[in-house]
Amino acid sequence: MTTTVYRYPLKLEDEQVVEMPAGAEILHVARRENHHVVLGVAGVQDAIELWARVDPDEPLRPRHIRVAGTGHLLGNDELVHLGTVQISEGRLVFHVFERPASATE
Repeated sequence: MTTTVYRYPLKLEDEQVVEMPAGAEILHVARRENHHVVLGVAGVQDAIELWARVDPDEPLRPRHIRVAGTGHLLGNDELVHLGTVQISEGRLVFHVFERPASATE
């Protein structure tokens, strides 16, 4: 088994499914600046990304990710906290969770 680290961009949506190789170990979530130029004007757009140690030879499996802003309701779901990310110069704070496979069946 040979492993590597993959980066996965996350959407700023409550719920999303990220396809990762089976057995992937989520390592970290963090803010990433995306620099871009639109109509000659340079700008920066914040994004949230997740890094995982994976065996790329394993088949893909769905991982259920929840992104919630501070103060947003989480419900009574079983969630595992992966990390907290500040974007927009700290004005917005998002908490990233994974819903375990046992809770999605």
